[in-house]
Amino acid sequence: MKLAIPVSLSALGLGALASVNAQGVQEVVVTGKAVGAETHSQTVKFADLDLSKSEGQKALLSRIRGAADKVCAPKPETNDTTASWDYKKCVGDAVNGAVAKVGNPGLTALAK
Repeated sequence: MKLAIPVSLSALGLGALASVNAQGVQEVVVTGKAVGAETHSQTVKFADLDLSKSEGQKALLSRIRGAADKVCAPKPETNDTTASWDYKKCVGDAVNGAVAKVGNPGLTALAK
C-alpha cells in the first residue's frame, strides 16, 4: 500500500511529496515554482540505491539536485542577479524539501 505525504508549499510554491511503502520511502516528488512560472514536478525513484551507504546517499542527492534544476528551469542569464537569486532559492528549497521527505540522516547531512 502506498501513502502519499503532501508538504505545504513555501512562498515560492516549493515542496516535495514522498511515496512510502512497507519497505520505506522509495521515491520522492521534487516540486518547484520559479517566480511568475507554473509549478513543475518530477519524481525521483531510488529503490535501486542503498541509502545506508554514502555512495547511495550521494547518488540520490545528485538525482534530487538534477530534478530541482529541471523543475525550476529555465536557469537565468548570469547577469540577471534577481532572477539568479530566485532560481537558486527555488532549487535550494526544492532540494531541501525533497531531502526532508526522504528522512535519511546521512542524506540530510550531505545536503547541507
